[in-house]
Amino acid sequence: MRGKDHVSVIIGVYVDDLIVTGEDLEAITTFKQQTMAEFEMSDLGLLNYYLGNEVAQSEDNIQIKQVAYAKKVLTQFGMFDYNPTKLPMELRSQLHKDPEGQPVDATEFRRVIGCLRYLLHTRPDLSYVVGVASRFMERPTVMHHKAVKQIL
Repeated sequence: MRGKDHVSVIIGVYVDDLIVTGEDLEAITTFKQQTMAEFEMSDLGLLNYYLGNEVAQSEDNIQIKQVAYAKKVLTQFGMFDYNPTKLPMELRSQLHKDPEGQPVDATEFRRVIGCLRYLLHTRPDLSYVVGVASRFMERPTVMHHKAVKQIL
């Protein structure tokens, strides 16, 4: 953050990408000019896409979506052509440790969970079910894998 009096500029940095925001356009412009004088950089204008998040801005609102990321995840795990469902988990589903169950590839299971957790930025409605499925990353079984496929 950078600010003076009641005017602040917020800078989000990820490697070599910056997001600059604030309430005062003059303060933002000043910051950009000072930064461009010091470093080689370009101003790409309004934010449209950042780290898998699609951003649509208008006078009334800002929408953040991850449609392309969600499609990529579905394709990556072979679920793109499956039938959609309105329920990310079967009602009264009781996931539990399954010591007798057939184990599945734990690394692949963790990858799916990691992708789903990143998707929660724009899909908070999936937080509970992804959190439940996350509990079984140590030794996932077919039962847990089915639950994750239902979420996908």
